[in-house]
Amino acid sequence: MEEKRPPLVDMEVVMPPSSNSWSKIDSIPEMSNSSSNTSLIETEHPTVTSAQNRMSHAKELWHKWKPKKQSPISFLQSWLPISSWLPNYKLVWLKGDVIAGLTTAVMAIPQSMAYATVAGVPPVYGLYAACIPPLVYALFGTSPQLAVAPVAVQCIILRSVLSFVDNVSEPDRYLHLAILTSLITGIFTFVCGILRLGYVVTFFSPSVIKSFNAASGLVILVSQLDSLLGYSTKRSEFAIIQLVNVISSIHKTSWQAVLIGTCGMAILVLMQKKCPPWIPSALIVTVLGALAAFLLDTYARVLVPVVGMVPAGLPIPRVRAVYWEDVTAVLPGAIVMGLVGYMSAFAVTEKYAEVYQYTIDPNQELVAFGLTHVIGWFFQGIDAFGGLSRTVVNVQAGAHTQVAGIITGLTILLALQFLTTFLFYIPKSILAAVIISAVYQLLDPRPFIQLYRMKKQDFAVALVTSALTIFTTVQYGLFIGIGFSLFMIVYRSAHPHWTILGELSYKPGTFKSVRRYRGARQYGGILIFRFDASLFFANIQYFQKTLIKQIDKRGHMEVDSDAEDTVQYAEFQRSRADVEAHFDEHRSVPEPVQFVVLDFNPVNDMDVSASHGIMTLQRRLWEQHSILVFYAGVKGPVRDTLWRVTGGVQGAERYQADLVHYLPSEAIRATEAIRRFSGSAAFPQQPTDPDNPSHSIEPQESQLVETPSSDAHTPPISSQQGITTSLEQTYVACVLKNQLHADQFFLTVHGAVSFALAQRTSSQRAAQT
Repeated sequence: MEEKRPPLVDMEVVMPPSSNSWSKIDSIPEMSNSSSNTSLIETEHPTVTSAQNRMSHAKELWHKWKPKKQSPISFLQSWLPISSWLPNYKLVWLKGDVIAGLTTAVMAIPQSMAYATVAGVPPVYGLYAACIPPLVYALFGTSPQLAVAPVAVQCIILRSVLSFVDNVSEPDRYLHLAILTSLITGIFTFVCGILRLGYVVTFFSPSVIKSFNAASGLVILVSQLDSLLGYSTKRSEFAIIQLVNVISSIHKTSWQAVLIGTCGMAILVLMQKKCPPWIPSALIVTVLGALAAFLLDTYARVLVPVVGMVPAGLPIPRVRAVYWEDVTAVLPGAIVMGLVGYMSAFAVTEKYAEVYQYTIDPNQELVAFGLTHVIGWFFQGIDAFGGLSRTVVNVQAGAHTQVAGIITGLTILLALQFLTTFLFYIPKSILAAVIISAVYQLLDPRPFIQLYRMKKQDFAVALVTSALTIFTTVQYGLFIGIGFSLFMIVYRSAHPHWTILGELSYKPGTFKSVRRYRGARQYGGILIFRFDASLFFANIQYFQKTLIKQIDKRGHMEVDSDAEDTVQYAEFQRSRADVEAHFDEHRSVPEPVQFVVLDFNPVNDMDVSASHGIMTLQRRLWEQHSILVFYAGVKGPVRDTLWRVTGGVQGAERYQADLVHYLPSEAIRATEAIRRFSGSAAFPQQPTDPDNPSHSIEPQESQLVETPSSDAHTPPISSQQGITTSLEQTYVACVLKNQLHADQFFLTVHGAVSFALAQRTSSQRAAQT
């Protein structure tokens, strides 16, 4: 008696995007008791050639990358952002912008002079870099609140880059190379912006940047010890050698300079903790230090090392000569400075963009920083990027737009014109105190402790970067740290996480890691393996070795004799819950593996080498262990690659034409209908009761097979080692041909395990009879 099937609801066949020319099956009519009454709309699917696929792909790439048409106004706004926000400027913002600009300028004057000494150039060149770059960035930058000026880390990198020149014996050459480095940095960042390489920021691990900043802070602190103690020593690019030089000249210490510097540092730390950020603590300490030095010089006749004469007047545009040997000497360091400066500045802008809900264009930021450096080179400025401390002050002082940056630049220009006389008595120890108080916040061990607790590999990257930065040079430490982090990425890709899955006893049909879930239990003879990464040439061998090792591990365990008991095949007519109940007490019992279920849900991509490796593994498992392999949750691109490598392009195209995605409850009937319509064996034949062959067993939802099999019928082969079912015969024939069989593919792990249980029961029943 033929079993009556429930009616099918109207379902639309989902076709791939490249199949617009194909006809569509609008609905599948209700299926009656007789298959002859079934009316299906016959649709012919034309073959899609590889040439058509390539042409379609080329058109998609062209539409993606072709230059977009822009109106002149849109073009101007994209390259000159001030033209978009200035016409919409509100007068209510002016008060906050003016206050923020003045406050940031008051803070930037002593800081820029101090950072210039870190770079090894006269303090006035730090002021040049603090007045012109903010004006340029206001025109081309996309962040309304970023404060641009010299940065401590950038200055110590510059000092390391120019370590081959002595700034004491050759001050003019050193200054020329320092300004040239700023030009090369600007050209590099500008070209990166034109080429739309803003995504380069993603290649820098946060662990590398944080550890590099911390180590650079320590290097800066060591470089300022001699100025704090009131004398000067020979500079070295190695922090350890610099520390040795400072200690060897400790007898030159000036107690007056030490007193002024330590008192200034104490006042700075106290004000930073107790006072609001917008209070110019650095300016207050600088004024007090200059006053102390003036009084000591006037009344006590004690000379404290001071800044000295600062040239008055605005920076004069000047084009310096550029020599190729100088360019090649500073080019690697300029690239490092551009990358680190952009990374740090972009992190600051991204932080405040998230808080204040505005958008930052990373490519335009590169263009803005490039023009900032190139134009700054004409005005004798050194390297300048966005700094965190000044940006914090700028925001908290009420900055709304880059009008605050324009106010900052103009204020510093006025200071250069009229206030340079008052800069004469600023002690160098006070500038050292300003620098140390600014960088000591970088010397925070808590990020390292957090990395150690959260991820040991990231902690190793941070530790290596910090150690190399301290014990070698700053640029070598950064380069090797980035290289080490990329190596760790490659290593993790080649050795990703994997796990063995088991079914949760309290939630049937859900499979979780047996190492993380106590309730996850395994079926005897079935190994469910999940590889949490895409498969490619670098990790396919690791995949093979790991899986074979797990199979051998299960195979060498002792087997409980009770676990060999067989479920009578007739019992399979009942629900799967009854079958599970029989195996429930044995599913954690070790037993040699007969079936391997590969959970491919995490596998997003697979190359040809990995596909061949899968086929090699499949054949090896059958020939050496008589193990059948099933695939669960295989994504479309991965399935297509496997199908092309093993079954040919035609099979993959036919598969794409016939594929229908439904819920499991509907998929059995939908797939059966398409199988009858297309003539493909998309679903395995229903098992029958051996005692009553006319009575078919209703397939369970979990038995759904996703992939249609080949049209060509594979003839049965002779029985080997108890292989009796037609599926196993066909499977063995495919394995020997290095091909995949459609019945190996399932939508879920749940379906694959259910089907393996059915095959296991059938084989055991056949072996007994």
